[in-house]
Amino acid sequence: MMKRLVTGTAIACVLSVIAPFSAEAVTLKETLKAAYEFNPELKAERSNLEAVDEDLSQAVAGFRPTITAGYDRGRQRTQIGSAAENTRDTESKDISIQQPIFNGFGTVKRVEGNRYRVRAAREQLKAKEQEVLLNAVASYMDVVRDTSVLDFSRNNEKVLEEQLKAVRDRFAVGEVTRTDVAQAESRLSVAVSGRVQAEGNLVTSKATYVRIVGEAPENLNAEFDMPVLPKSLEEATQLARAGSPDLKRAEFLTKSGDSAVDASMSSLLPSVAVVGSMERSSGNSFMGGGDVENDSVVMNVSIPLYQSGAEYSRIRQAQSNYERSKQSEADAHNRLLESVVQAWKTVETNRAIIASNEAAIKAAEVALDGVRQEEQYGARTTLDVLDAEQELFQAQVNFVRSQRDYAVAVFDLAAVLGQLTAEGQKIDTEAYDPDAHYRQVKYKILGF
Repeated sequence: MMKRLVTGTAIACVLSVIAPFSAEAVTLKETLKAAYEFNPELKAERSNLEAVDEDLSQAVAGFRPTITAGYDRGRQRTQIGSAAENTRDTESKDISIQQPIFNGFGTVKRVEGNRYRVRAAREQLKAKEQEVLLNAVASYMDVVRDTSVLDFSRNNEKVLEEQLKAVRDRFAVGEVTRTDVAQAESRLSVAVSGRVQAEGNLVTSKATYVRIVGEAPENLNAEFDMPVLPKSLEEATQLARAGSPDLKRAEFLTKSGDSAVDASMSSLLPSVAVVGSMERSSGNSFMGGGDVENDSVVMNVSIPLYQSGAEYSRIRQAQSNYERSKQSEADAHNRLLESVVQAWKTVETNRAIIASNEAAIKAAEVALDGVRQEEQYGARTTLDVLDAEQELFQAQVNFVRSQRDYAVAVFDLAAVLGQLTAEGQKIDTEAYDPDAHYRQVKYKILGF
């Protein structure tokens, strides 16, 4: 008899034909932990976030001075008219410091825009984290499902082998016809084909698991805690609006686009900078030499009058990008509402399918027992028994597959709500801290 499905906080995907799990069975949370720590896609997205952090560091650098130094040394020959040739050694050293004071608020707006881009990139990382963990759940459940289907297929093949042997024995004593034997042989051949297909599916599922998780799936424990579901579709919609990383990312990109418009308009405003310089030069020749010192501190005010029209094009471009961001945000909101409804209904549908498949198994077991008894009294044929056995086998396979679909649907709903994260699922691992790199590079002046 199968273990009953537990809906709510736990799900049991183990059937009686599967051997009991050992104490070292790999749990789903251990799989999620391995995927969180190993998956290359997730690591690549973390590196992308760190690259976006550098955009903010580069924007902040617009407040700082720039310092340049130069050094020249050589030999110079000078001849004016019919005068004697003058040859001398020259040496020149200079240093210049330029401190921006005002640039039409361009730097301020660029810093503001890049802060929003950093926050958008963090939400993008969260979305990738949820995608990876959902893929890990799916691959985990695929291995559990395909392992169960393979066990059922092997058991079905064994039953049909025994059935064929019994039919051949009865044929030898004249109780059944050659047609009954052929029917049993045909069903066994189909069962062998199904078992081979199940073996191939399991190998494929294990390969996918290794790609996502980074280790081979050994002795997976099919009993695990499920995410707590909202009580209603309305509650799910509210949670999604508050927690969806895709929607938050779209909102931050819209704000960044608004700042980019203001930053581009700064090119139309005056810029002010303080420039200080020191220069030392010396020269020696046969006719004499001297040293020159030149120091200055000036206020440089630049007022743009006409810049070939490119600055207006950049403003129009920024405005178009901002409008696109607003429309993308509206689309993200609509897609989120659609995803919530789809995920919610998928969970409900698969829950009903599980109940239906469980009832089908019970009915198939009763039917098979009755057909076998009726066959002994000649009321049923061998084909009737084979059909009943096949119906039970198919009901068992459908039940296992529906359990997998239900579990993945529940975790998919959790992802839509923004809850399928290492923190949200309480995975025992050292969580990646996006603030660590951000604080390290935000105001960094020197060094890699």
